[in-house]
Amino acid sequence: MRTNKCRINMKKRILLLFALCFMTIGNTFGQTSDDIENLGSFSAPFSTKWGLYPPNYTDISTRYSFTLTRPLDIVVSHCESTLEGGTGIFLLDKDYMVLAANVGDYEHCVDGHAYVVAPCLLPGTYMIEMDWSPNVRGSVYTQLQGLSPNVIRSAKNIGEYNSYFNYIDTKDTSDPYIGYRSDDIYRNSVCYGFYLLCNMDITVSHCGSEMDETSLYLLDENGNDIRSTVGVAVEGACDNLGQAYSKRLNMPPGMYYVVSKGATRNGRITTRIMGTKTVEIPFVTEFAESIGNIGLYDPLFIYENTKDTNNPEVGYQGYDDYRSGVCYRFTLPRVMDAEIFHCGSEVEDTEVYLLDKNGNRLAYNDNYSGTNACDFLSAHLEMPSLAAGTKRKSR
Repeated sequence: MRTNKCRINMKKRILLLFALCFMTIGNTFGQTSDDIENLGSFSAPFSTKWGLYPPNYTDISTRYSFTLTRPLDIVVSHCESTLEGGTGIFLLDKDYMVLAANVGDYEHCVDGHAYVVAPCLLPGTYMIEMDWSPNVRGSVYTQLQGLSPNVIRSAKNIGEYNSYFNYIDTKDTSDPYIGYRSDDIYRNSVCYGFYLLCNMDITVSHCGSEMDETSLYLLDENGNDIRSTVGVAVEGACDNLGQAYSKRLNMPPGMYYVVSKGATRNGRITTRIMGTKTVEIPFVTEFAESIGNIGLYDPLFIYENTKDTNNPEVGYQGYDDYRSGVCYRFTLPRVMDAEIFHCGSEVEDTEVYLLDKNGNRLAYNDNYSGTNACDFLSAHLEMPSLAAGTKRKSR
């Protein structure tokens, strides 16, 4: 795990290296185009590597050019370098606009060498400026990769969290240097990345944005849309219903990305990402309500009860399959045939789970349509010759 002390020391080192590298880049611009080595033209994803030995160079910097004929994400790395000092990488366009720069990255490179990412570069010619610490031993090994565009490579990293946080940022997606430039559904979007160190409840919204209609996406570490698969969804909305809102409880530790964009046009979007530590809730059986005693010789036992699971004091507030359910406990004194159903409920589509005394699932029913089925989609569960013991019926 990265520590705060490591981060502080790394920041000091990066600031010193930035000063050195910017002085160097000023001298480098004075060179002629003949000093630039052409790495070639690329029309598909690619990867190329090369090395250099600093003592063979009269200067402590060099530069290369390459051309793209299709949009690609570009990654330039010195992670495999053996140089005992620091390195710097500056990626520029044909007008010498700096697109990405780095003079030390412990997140990607173990030894803290430079690493840069430039998302979705459009067709054109680009230049790599490189420099390194003088009078140190070792070699500089560079890897240049062109990857199929993925919006998460454009993400702004907003931190790691294990307690409450509230991040707010406003971006104008109509600015070509801000809005993501791919041709997929994330075109003209902005992306934010964050890492959860523990289970947390996350709320993401565009409430208060200048734009009236917005969209947001929640992605995992690989860029997959997980809006409907991770955590537990909770209803909610902005005052302006066209502005996107999403709240999910009990999101597990890991890397996540939020993508914000206009639904119908580009403009200024305010993204708020708020997190609170998930409250631990006991298992559903801890809230079980006893249905009474079943006598050893009772030929028939009938229990009926109605609960409103909309009431948070009634519906289970856990984060698993039993959320918003109610739980009943009963003990069979002998082997009996059991029938559990929700026929006649106001809620037409229900589920029923039968658990043993330890909470292990014995049976489950949803949308039953066989013999003795309810009129609608209410659950109906028949368990012939159910063994003696304590059982719990949930939901």
